Amino acid sequence: MRSGSGMAASRAIRRAALLTLETLEGRRLFSAGAVDTAFGGGVVTTDFPGANTDVVVDSTRLASGKLLVVASSDGQPVLARYNANGSRDGSFGVGGAVFIPASTLATAGTIFETTSGELLIGGATSSGDGAIARYSANGILDTGFGSGGVASDNSPGAIGDITTVGPDIAAIVSGTGDFTVVKMSNGGVLDTGFGAAGFASYDSGQDFDAANAIAEHNGAILVSGVATTGADNHAAFVQFTNGGALDPGFNSAGTTPGVQIYDATVSVDATIRTMTVLGDGRIVGAGTGTGLGNDLYATRLLANGTIDTSFGAAGFVNNNFGLVETDDSVASIGYDAAGKLLLIG
Repeated sequence: MRSGSGMAASRAIRRAALLTLETLEGRRLFSAGAVDTAFGGGVVTTDFPGANTDVVVDSTRLASGKLLVVASSDGQPVLARYNANGSRDGSFGVGGAVFIPASTLATAGTIFETTSGELLIGGATSSGDGAIARYSANGILDTGFGSGGVASDNSPGAIGDITTVGPDIAAIVSGTGDFTVVKMSNGGVLDTGFGAAGFASYDSGQDFDAANAIAEHNGAILVSGVATTGADNHAAFVQFTNGGALDPGFNSAGTTPGVQIYDATVSVDATIRTMTVLGDGRIVGAGTGTGLGNDLYATRLLANGTIDTSFGAAGFVNNNFGLVETDDSVASIGYDAAGKLLLIG
């Protein structure tokens, strides 16, 4: 994941697309909040041929300014690319779309664009193993990556969020009950020198752990998510070195160096769902916090992994907009031209 405002802008739409829709839809708003009619009249809808249900899964703003979406079309993963004005990009795949066959990925849940413009798609194979497929910028499967274009980690659980650390690829392995990261070479070969045979994992000792977002942070691998104890959810950040050990320089004075877990004494009950790293190394995480209900939540850490108490109230903000019965969550983080934080969800 790229750090700074460029990263934030590229992901500003990304997890805001986690909605079940009958058709694939993208919207762009002016800074004042009005629908931008120059973007496909304000709404762009795609109905893939023969599909009963098209569901947006993830999206990202590419370095070119174009919008790339991964969706599920009657259960089949599909990529679609749009021009900045919302029109389908006919130079991508066939008519702007690339259908991913089950022999490549049975499910797809995340997109990452590398600095060289390659597209990494994370998901799972038909056998249930976590896997990453790599496509060229124009939607052609890169058969030189992994085995025929797909790199599998040979472990149960889909690939979650993806980032790069130097030339290598790091990704979350979901469904393990711990904070688990897999690392591969740029060619899609498992890095067996990372952690234990290619995997680094941390168990907080709580009932259940889950990592939801990953980023490169000062040359290390940072994941964020939740540590759950009974009915209590604690915002959690875990940083691994490039070798797969807990990073002793991250929250070095904490109970467990390399780990920052908020408990009820310093924060509301919270889950981190998305994260960005700022240019100065500070970290913003956001998701759901519990106040009157499930509320929009954001927190900020200093570059050394300690809580930035100058942010909000003792390091976090929790907004319910006065609506007690709502179920709110932040899906994406962005910044506007004035540097103000945008929470999208």
